[in-house]
Amino acid sequence: MAKYHFSFRSADELSTGEECATFGSDERAIQYARALLGHHDVVVVTRAGRFIARVSRSGGAQHDDSFHEI
Repeated sequence: MAKYHFSFRSADELSTGEECATFGSDERAIQYARALLGHHDVVVVTRAGRFIARVSRSGGAQHDDSFHEI
């Protein structure tokens, strides 16, 4: 289990926020980030300061430092 940090914002950047949660894998954390898209436009996931993923309502997603599509 690892602690993940989620930073989120709306497209107009007027609504921003952060939260933390614990998951057993990066994939589970990314699933949670996708669930947050119901209320936000962009969610960035990090673990121990390391970029894990960026998911957006516009359909784009980047995973790990190599920015593979997910």
